Amino acid sequence: MVLTLHGQADDVRNPIYDRRGLIAGELEMKRPERVLAVSVKLEGRVTMSVAGVGAKMMRTMEHQAVLWAKEEGSQRRCPGTLLFSLRLPSKFVEDDETWKLPPSFEPDFINVNTMFVRSTYILSISLRKLVNYRLVSWTKSKMYNVLVEHRPQNRPTRPVPLFDSICSSVKSLPDDWVQLVSRMEVTPGSRLRPVQCQFLVPSNPTYCLSDAIPFHIQLSSSLGTIRELFPPSSQFLQPRQTQDKKQKAMRRGVAMRVYIAREIMVAIRGKKVYRTVAIGSGTVKAIPPTDLGRISVPPEDVCLEWEGEVKCWDQVTCGGFNVGCLNVKDYIVLALTPPLSKTYPELVELQIAHPVKFVTEPWLENGTMHPRDY
Repeated sequence: MVLTLHGQADDVRNPIYDRRGLIAGELEMKRPERVLAVSVKLEGRVTMSVAGVGAKMMRTMEHQAVLWAKEEGSQRRCPGTLLFSLRLPSKFVEDDETWKLPPSFEPDFINVNTMFVRSTYILSISLRKLVNYRLVSWTKSKMYNVLVEHRPQNRPTRPVPLFDSICSSVKSLPDDWVQLVSRMEVTPGSRLRPVQCQFLVPSNPTYCLSDAIPFHIQLSSSLGTIRELFPPSSQFLQPRQTQDKKQKAMRRGVAMRVYIAREIMVAIRGKKVYRTVAIGSGTVKAIPPTDLGRISVPPEDVCLEWEGEVKCWDQVTCGGFNVGCLNVKDYIVLALTPPLSKTYPELVELQIAHPVKFVTEPWLENGTMHPRDY
């Protein structure tokens, strides 16, 4: 038997279908005279398990069709080619609530300890045939499974802002940016001052998975505190871009990281369990001046700035979604980790998280709302 699915590119690992996609194809039988029955089934499942809590399976859809069946006593032979088509629904009902059909979600690249989460769609082909051997004959059944991917296509309603300088863009187009303000606190008895932090990201809440999202960071405090955070050897004072990566165990100075975080919430047996993992990384570049010995400002009012871009990893194929017992949300995160100290830490770690939504397709300049948007 040979399965052919229509409308698929040759270079895809698994067949991919859009929202309400039509899964159409044909089955070519090698020995049709021996075939007794052929059927197809398309099933969607969300599978979850959490160590110490339990497991849950939720069926999101199930469509099946009998393509051919030989009637008892009939001499009809199965056709050499059987056509079929099954359509993905847009919604499903669970516990009297209606939810949008979730995308395929198999985060194999994410190491989520003690949690297993999957949203899958499987096309199953059931074949029952007659087997003859010498003077004996019997029926044999076999099941073939094909993993298909559900990728609902969406587009952002606004583009990522283009500019030569974020600072000039903020002044000329302030509505294009969101300013997130927080403070890196000091521990009791510390000789340092708190660090004021401003984190600017585009005001557009929706991005394509392939978009590079710009950001701007400003830190201000006393000269003594800034020098404690950024010694002369700090990579964050260099004009070149700094990749988001793990810092050495005995690093000096602050660790500054901008990345995309995915929060996964699973509800099983009345308990909600959360896990957060990184699904993207960013680059950070210092904006001159960065030479603390030459900054001509009062020692109680020192300010340093950075800009950069953050982007989802290529392995990420879908944005966030919610089906009640499984809720996936995404955030742009700025994390400031204080310097490692052999004695008592004087600063408290700071994280600023801004919610965002990721879609599969880039923005198009056509002046209208995209019909595939949620």
